[in-house]
Amino acid sequence: MEEKGLSAAFERLNRSAFRRRFKLSAAMKRYVAEKGLETIRRHAEDFVRQRLAPAHPPNDGRQTPMKGHPVFLAQHATATCCRGCLNRWWHVPLNVPLTALQQQKIVNLILAWILRQVFVCRCCGACCRIPDGIVRVSEREIARIAAFLGEDEETFIAAETELSPDRKSLILKSRADGACVYLTEDNRCRIHPVKPDKCRTFPYEWTNPDSHHICPGLRVCSTGPDGMI
Repeated sequence: MEEKGLSAAFERLNRSAFRRRFKLSAAMKRYVAEKGLETIRRHAEDFVRQRLAPAHPPNDGRQTPMKGHPVFLAQHATATCCRGCLNRWWHVPLNVPLTALQQQKIVNLILAWILRQVFVCRCCGACCRIPDGIVRVSEREIARIAAFLGEDEETFIAAETELSPDRKSLILKSRADGACVYLTEDNRCRIHPVKPDKCRTFPYEWTNPDSHHICPGLRVCSTGPDGMI
């Protein structure tokens, strides 16, 4: 799959009226919450391996129902429902088995769509207080944030960033309590319109081992009936 990241993939999918029409019903959202995303991921892996991975899947073009499981709807919404759609949308070659990496990327796209359907941000600010959290900022992001704050870039870099522990990039500074410097007392982001991609894409494109315990929204939608990973 040649899309450069999930954000680009969803931007493209959102331009399709057909793909946009798929939504999870309340019952399917409850199913995801009850089973947990790890179980849903295993279901997706099984469906992809059995119905998409062979070079010539049985009933190709009709192997994915339009209802019955959240993964099925996600496949239609993400154009991963048959080898024809995979080829037209993501340039996956026909008539050859899917590699393990291709299958993993397909499952990641499916799960990202499902998470977008079920996750509800509680605006609690917990993700802005993840212990030892690091938010890397690119030159483009530095320019946007500095302009938003009405500062020149050199002043912003000196006052608001520091060198990352691996010395490969600049990162936003944190307060003494570990929270982001831009988190307000009412748990809002002071630079929300221009916040870095690292913040904008959580939890849709990345999480860490602590995220599910820290974020109440993730606990509800992705931990299963016992409330624990």
